Order: sequence, then C-alpha cells, then structure tokens
Amino acid sequence: SQSLALSLSSSSSRPWSMSGLDAVRFAGSEAIPSDALKVLQTTASVLMVRPTCFHRNPDTAKDNKFMFETKLSDDEVPVRAVQEFENFVEELRAVGVNVTVVDGDDAEAPDAVFPNNWFSTHTEPHLDAPTLVLYPMCAESRRKERRPQIIDQLKSGYTRLVDLTGPESDAQPTYLEGTGVLVLDRAHRVAYAAISQRCDRTRAQEWADRFGYTLVAFHSAKDGVPIYHTNVIMSVGSSVAVVCADVVPDAAERAALLASLSEHHTVVRISESQMEH
Repeated sequence: SQSLALSLSSSSSRPWSMSGLDAVRFAGSEAIPSDALKVLQTTASVLMVRPTCFHRNPDTAKDNKFMFETKLSDDEVPVRAVQEFENFVEELRAVGVNVTVVDGDDAEAPDAVFPNNWFSTHTEPHLDAPTLVLYPMCAESRRKERRPQIIDQLKSGYTRLVDLTGPESDAQPTYLEGTGVLVLDRAHRVAYAAISQRCDRTRAQEWADRFGYTLVAFHSAKDGVPIYHTNVIMSVGSSVAVVCADVVPDAAERAALLASLSEHHTVVRISESQMEH
C-alpha cells in the first residue's frame, strides 16, 4: 500500500469549521492576496482514520502495481500499521496540525486509512458555500468506507453536500476516486488527473466544469499498466510541485503537464524509482 501519509484528508481548510478565507469569499473578490493563496493550497487540519483493520486488499491489488506481499503475519500487519499511525499523529500534532482521528473498525474496509479517495472538502472563494464532495469508488469494499457518522461529522462544517457516487451503479460504471485521482492546485484552480480505471476522463472533466477548474489530463504507465492514482505520480504544494514525468509516455502530454506545473511552481522531477519509494 501507499504510505500512511495518504490518510491525510485533502482538505483546503479546517474540517469542522469555515476557513480563514471566509472574508475573501464573502467579499466576492477575485483578486486573492498571495498569502491567502497559500492558505487555500495547504491546511492546518486533517482527518485521519486509524488502520485498526488494515491489511492487503485483493480488490484494489488488481490494478495497484505498488502493492507487495509482506513477511508479517495477518495479525501483525494492523498492529504495525496502528503503531506507525499513532507515531504520525503525534508528529503532526507536535508541529501544530489539528488532527481529528476516527477508527477504521470495519474488517471489510481494509483501505479505510485513505479517506481522501472517497471525500474532499472545499472552501474556495468562488464557491457558494463550504462544500463536501463524495466520490464513486471502483472497489465495492472501498464504498463501505463512506460511513454515515463520518459524513455527518463532516457536514457539521460543510453546509453543501455534492454526492457524485451515482456512476457506481450505472450499467457501465465509471469512477473518480477523489483526490487520489485529482491532484488539485486549489489556488489556481487546476486539476491534474492521470486517466485510469479509477479516473474516468469524462467524470474528471465534469468535476472540473462543476467546480470551476481547468483539467490537465494525461496518461501514465508502470510496467505497461495505467497508474491507479495521480497522487502516486505527483504532488502540488504552495510553491513547489513534485512529479515523476517519466511515467507519462506521451511526449505532448508530458510537456503539457510540466508546462502547467511550472507556470506557478518550482517543479522538482523525481525518477520512477523515487516514485516507488
């Protein structure tokens, strides 16, 4: 699985309250100060799900080439995961991050530690209200992570709910797994998306149109298979973007990706080996 760092919810604001950008939003200003842009891109608050029932998920292993077998026993895996999780929470709180922890106590939802795949939160100034978005998930086991009690807790701080889970039930289902597949430059309204089984291009474009973003879509591959999540390939911070452009085989798509990133960020390119670790 990916690092437990991915258990951070991709929230642009505090999960349980409006962000410090409220004054900007309600003033209706399109000219956002640079310091406010930094607040918009980063967060001081996260929601994390304790990996109590964490283990290798055969449902998601089908297209996740980053999974590997471990020498740990089935009983040892969640114990080790919880230890790493608690250490991580402690480190985050030590530097002033507000961490809200909920238990991932459903044995049939082993990937619950990655909640950013099934929800995102938004307080961008151009939106009408603080918004909670729910996403369509490819694996049935991952749909069980959308627990009502977590959604209700999130709704206490986000007054508008956008439920995009419908395509899961279509005759030909399509998926868009949250900020696993949408790497967002919230400050400049750019959404980066590596097309895969878990990231349908049409759904990604619909998302971008609905939330006022420009979509930069591209294809990627590892061992000839599309990389399942965009955030494995790249990350966008306030002033620096990290990307493994080598896994984007099409030269035109690769050039467009790097050009878009470099418009507002210092781009740090990493190798495929670095991406894997």
